[in-house]
Amino acid sequence: MQNEMKLIRYSQENQNIEALKGKYGYLGETWGSVTVFKNLLLVVANRGAKVSEYQLPEVYDGFLLTNEGNTINITNSKLNLDLGASECAQGVLKLVKDN
Repeated sequence: MQNEMKLIRYSQENQNIEALKGKYGYLGETWGSVTVFKNLLLVVANRGAKVSEYQLPEVYDGFLLTNEGNTINITNSKLNLDLGASECAQGVLKLVKDN
């Protein structure tokens, strides 16, 4: 049995506040960016990014993928990057606390 996802659309014609509930935020850093959208954390790391023990919002453990096929583990909401000059990374993590 499959659960049915309830999608809520927000538009000029349907200004449904339920569609907007959740957390939002953005930080642009020299090494890349961190964006919170609803219950997800998006991490984009620029080419050659280097950062140590960067504290992310509280997320479940996960990983980023690089354009060279490497993985970067995220544990205890800490980000450590030491990318090569032509290597960049991105990933989507789940916030521990919804909304």
